[in-house]
Amino acid sequence: MALKPQYLDIGAKRTEWPGKDEKTSIAMIDAAGGPVFLSDPENYLRKSDWPDTLRETIPDFWVSSCKAISADLSFSLTDGKGTVPLAIRSKALTPAVQGLSLVMCDKCEFMRAQDGMNIGGLTVLFYSILIDYKDARVGFKPKPHSVS
Repeated sequence: MALKPQYLDIGAKRTEWPGKDEKTSIAMIDAAGGPVFLSDPENYLRKSDWPDTLRETIPDFWVSSCKAISADLSFSLTDGKGTVPLAIRSKALTPAVQGLSLVMCDKCEFMRAQDGMNIGGLTVLFYSILIDYKDARVGFKPKPHSVS
């Protein structure tokens, strides 16, 4: 069972990520909490100065290779048959989890040496996730209520 990220928008800006790594990038489904984490070895994202950059949230040992932001995100995942667009609206998050939506690193340790993204627990605040182990499928359904 593997989902692949197709694009990432930060705020209203379409990024180049995953770029040339699109064929090898995977999307890890993670509901344990926290922001979206992604590997950016080609520096598609980290080279930009994002308006919502959060330097104080990055541990000292990550500063040289990672950047953190608090912004709305939208991305799409595919299994090769179907595609699902997903979005995280940072202003709709409760104050307890508001403030960090994306951590992008050269090689993100939460990706276990894989190219791609870990969709993070924030995604679960906006979508219900159903995993069908028997048929190796993952489904997402928008939650009908506001997060805040």
